[in-house]
Amino acid sequence: MGEKIDPIVDPIPGTECVNWDPPAETPEFVYVMFWDIVDCPGTPKPAPNGHLFKLTQNDGISCWWEYDDPAFGFKILFDASSIAPWGIELRDQLLRLYFTGGLFGSPHEHDIAVSTLVGCTPTIIGNAGFATIFWKKAAVDLITDLALPTDKQILFEFFMKDNTFPVYKFCVPEYSMNIKVLIA
Repeated sequence: MGEKIDPIVDPIPGTECVNWDPPAETPEFVYVMFWDIVDCPGTPKPAPNGHLFKLTQNDGISCWWEYDDPAFGFKILFDASSIAPWGIELRDQLLRLYFTGGLFGSPHEHDIAVSTLVGCTPTIIGNAGFATIFWKKAAVDLITDLALPTDKQILFEFFMKDNTFPVYKFCVPEYSMNIKVLIA
């Protein structure tokens, strides 16, 4: 069905990260989606292609966001502590890599990182693939631009079209309203 979004409070501010542009707009949560990761032969669990993860800012390191759910079996780190480059890692609970990649400069919504992993080893269990990040600012801007009713609950979903274009889907259940917006 989607995740709630509240244009009044989202994106929720976090602790300032000096590499964020501007630092005062550092979010508490970032979202990461992976796609086209190729599992190595014998990989115990398929890569979570197409799954949207919500990462939480680390309490002690303001330029790190993390996701760790042993029940689901994945650990994700988004590290913006360096802009040369910032990076995203996807690991299993045994710390084997499915994905690592990043870009130079401050992170921007919808940036696409390409995996730098090549070959399969006991510590590398995925190759190729992409990841994108966002933190609801673009979604809130779209809600405002589309003049969606903000007095009711709004849900959103996110996916990639043709591995290049982000798409937001907004739903206002009370009005039976569904809108998809492709970001080109």
